[in-house]
Amino acid sequence: MARSPFQIELSGEEARKLRSQAARYTVPHGQVLRAKIVLLAAEGKTNAEIARRLDCSLRTVSLWRKRFFEQRLDGLRDRPRSGRPRRSPPEEVAQVKAIACELPREHGLPLSRFSRAELHRLVVERGISEASASTIARWLAEDALKPWQHRSWVFPTDPAFLERAGPVLELYQGRWQGKLLHPGDFVICADEKPSIQARARIHPPLAPAPGSRGSGSSTPTSAGAPSPTSLRSTSGAEDTAGPGSSAARKRGAGSNPSTGSSGR
Repeated sequence: MARSPFQIELSGEEARKLRSQAARYTVPHGQVLRAKIVLLAAEGKTNAEIARRLDCSLRTVSLWRKRFFEQRLDGLRDRPRSGRPRRSPPEEVAQVKAIACELPREHGLPLSRFSRAELHRLVVERGISEASASTIARWLAEDALKPWQHRSWVFPTDPAFLERAGPVLELYQGRWQGKLLHPGDFVICADEKPSIQARARIHPPLAPAPGSRGSGSSTPTSAGAPSPTSLRSTSGAEDTAGPGSSAARKRGAGSNPSTGSSGR
């Protein structure tokens, strides 16, 4: 296959910036993909190899290879889009953003935080703005405002927390043992599922020992299975029956009332 006429050679600074961008998880996927395309092109890979490796089209690879060849890092940025210019006055945008930074209860709403729909309804009802909900969301995104989200944190008490968390945090930054991961490397994260409940016993119930009143188990029980408490209650029904019950009457027939032992 013919090689591209746009052969890429990177300076040290360009390679550092592109590797950093390719390993980040907080930037749009398109920017990560562009950085990986250029890095693989600098390794001498053909457009077809890059497209197959990154699961994208040949046209996409060719476009960003050419852009970088002609404009370097500036060529990887999005160009201004055509279309109708914005018409909302800056005072209106600022007022909507100010409301988004306030708590709903300050405006008489029984909410813990604003959703996009609730914020849009409020500004329209008060005549502050006639913008659509998607337009308001775009205004907030310009300043990374997300009133419908909240953040929390915990303070670790494990003295070895940094030592244990270090490798995990490195992977989140796209690094391993102090070195950046290759653009073709992937990090897979698997987490526990605490919402899944055990539906059956891990081990079968133990048989009652000689002279015991029943069997029990501390393992989880499945839906509908008797609990250890019910097993013990069933087995010891004769001993726990009241003096007026049929079991007590049967046991008391022919027995010594002072000792409770059998008259035989």
